[in-house]
Amino acid sequence: MPKRKRDSDEETTAEESDASSVSDRKPKKKPTKASASKAKAKAPAEGRTKAPAPSVAEEKEINGVKYKVSPEGESYVELGGKSRRRLTIREFRGATLIDIREFYEDKSSGEMKPGKKGISLSVDEWRDLLRTSEAMNILIEGP
Repeated sequence: MPKRKRDSDEETTAEESDASSVSDRKPKKKPTKASASKAKAKAPAEGRTKAPAPSVAEEKEINGVKYKVSPEGESYVELGGKSRRRLTIREFRGATLIDIREFYEDKSSGEMKPGKKGISLSVDEWRDLLRTSEAMNILIEGP
């Protein structure tokens, strides 16, 4: 035969059940900036038939090597023709970095944007890499 609950047990049980039901409810998620921008990107633009033209980089040459300067002021060399890889010299938090990275074309704006695949080297790391380049060329061609 079950024992009868005391009044204090019933109060505790009621309080615990109220607390658990509140914690079981999930709060509504607020839309983030990323999800809001995705929604805007999916919506058709009125009066616009195609994306705006991407900004044009200025072409220059040093010692027979052609390079470009982006509208943001970063100098870069396109590696391998159509491979979409670039060697870029940029400033980040006051440090000069040499960035070797794959780029992709943003479908909504038509701009070339940096991808995840790549590496940023400090100036010292870059100089170390250049110091070893002659030995690496010998290893590539075979000893």
